[in-house]
Amino acid sequence: MPLAALPERRRQAVVLHYFQGRKVGEIAALLHCSPGTVKRDLQLARAQLRREMDGFLPAFLPAGLVLSAAGRRAGFRPPPPPHTVPLPAAALAGIAAVGGCVALALLPAPQIDSVRSTPAGGGAQVSVQAEGAGQVWLEQGGRTLPCRPGEGGVFTLSPVAPGPCTAVAAGANGRTVRVDFSVGDGDLSSPVLAESWGENGLVALRLQDPSGVDWGTLSLTGEDGTTLSPCQVDEAAEVAWFDAPAGRYTLSVCDQLGNRGSGPFWVELPQ
Repeated sequence: MPLAALPERRRQAVVLHYFQGRKVGEIAALLHCSPGTVKRDLQLARAQLRREMDGFLPAFLPAGLVLSAAGRRAGFRPPPPPHTVPLPAAALAGIAAVGGCVALALLPAPQIDSVRSTPAGGGAQVSVQAEGAGQVWLEQGGRTLPCRPGEGGVFTLSPVAPGPCTAVAAGANGRTVRVDFSVGDGDLSSPVLAESWGENGLVALRLQDPSGVDWGTLSLTGEDGTTLSPCQVDEAAEVAWFDAPAGRYTLSVCDQLGNRGSGPFWVELPQ
């Protein structure tokens, strides 16, 4: 640890000034030397620390700033003994934490090289080529859609609805980069009710959509405001069953792209 390698008095001056926030005059009284000596010790300590941390501490970041930040993180404020100032473990941890933040901030920002959309499943498959990205997601219509990571820095998502969209890539250091684009392929229509029939006292509905039906959004709402969900769903057969009394309902459903449709639906008692 560079701080521990400082000569005794310089180390004491650094701990008192940067970790305990003491003024130069106070430090001079505690160390039995002149304020000028304290200033010189602090200057020499900063120079030595910068040499010790060469290649880690960037030139634009003063060593004093790093030490002050470490002191604030460490929260170390005990009064020092009269003749010696120990190097606090909390201070070492604080410096390590600040150093980690500095190193993290110096990581390169992610970069989006290309964004492509191709027809897939009634919508579009979006492929984002990103360098230095740990995560990539799409923002569309107020929704955040995580992409799946693949080989060679390619992130994909399918299906994606057509329309304006934003690809966002986030790096390990928390930096993000955004690219606006338009998804031009896909369907804009809601699921279609292909047929319905009675079966064992239940009402069966077959729904179809090229991008797939979002069965969790399917409901029947009666004239009294009561909303019914399917009692059974067979996604492979594209059929849902309702235990619904006779009457007039509003059928509502979305597809996997978020296209919503609704319309009247009647349930009749068998004759």
